[in-house]
Amino acid sequence: MTINIRERINSILPATVTSFELVSDTVPVMHADIMGLQIWGVFVGQSEGETLWDEMNPSDLAVRLKAFEKNDLLSMDGGPGWLHLDFTNGWIRIVADTWEWEPWSIIFPEIWWTGDI
Repeated sequence: MTINIRERINSILPATVTSFELVSDTVPVMHADIMGLQIWGVFVGQSEGETLWDEMNPSDLAVRLKAFEKNDLLSMDGGPGWLHLDFTNGWIRIVADTWEWEPWSIIFPEIWWTGDI
């Protein structure tokens, strides 16, 4: 059985963000419904009018990521090397800085997906 990750994502959207936190100084993890998202790559975004980016001071970044909690993840779009997330209160865009590694992983029960959607 071939799993279409885009269909799986679209089947749960919109999904309420239950947590969005740093698991290290530079790696955010978001949980929304049954989906998880781990960001390894370079990212920029905006939440409630405040900018965020991967090179922020970790404590400031953690505060900005928490602002996405209890908001809906409305849509996800992506391709090779990039992923864009739209939330009710902002957005995040993840990009690969090289083509040698993937900038994120999308996690569903029994599925760990790294790559474009």
